[in-house]
Amino acid sequence: MSKYLFLSHASPSWKKRLGYVIVVVVLALVFALYSIPEVVIGLANQAWALCGW
Repeated sequence: MSKYLFLSHASPSWKKRLGYVIVVVVLALVFALYSIPEVVIGLANQAWALCGW
C-alpha cells in the first residue's frame, strides 16, 4: 500500500514542474519576440489603431 501512496505524492510534483517549464518556455518565447524590431513596431501600430489616436 505504501507503494501507491508514494506514487500519489509523486504525481502532483511532476505535473507542477511540467507546468512551470511550459510557462517559462512560453514567456521566454514572448520576450524573445521583442528582440525583433518588426514585432515591436507591429505591436505599436496595433496599439495606435486600437486607441484611435
